[in-house]
Amino acid sequence: AAALRVAAQVRLAAGDAAGARAAAMEAVATAERIARRADRSADVGEALLRLAQAERAAGEPRWRSTAQRAAAVLAASLGEAHALVGEAQALR
Repeated sequence: AAALRVAAQVRLAAGDAAGARAAAMEAVATAERIARRADRSADVGEALLRLAQAERAAGEPRWRSTAQRAAAVLAASLGEAHALVGEAQALR
């Protein structure tokens, strides 16, 4: 799942929103499948964050709800003060 999250970031940085979205969706699916509790998994939360970023870049309206879910999962797993939580909250 980590490699897919990085692939999403790289594709997004290269301007490939569709490729980033595809990699992030696969990262979310993989992380959810292996997580003990998806609602408290940092891997799931970060994958959701990358998906929200890709959805935003692609102009998809659901990016806000994805970012909100990412922030909630990341806060539950890493704590409110973590940088990834702040990154997800900044998207909303």
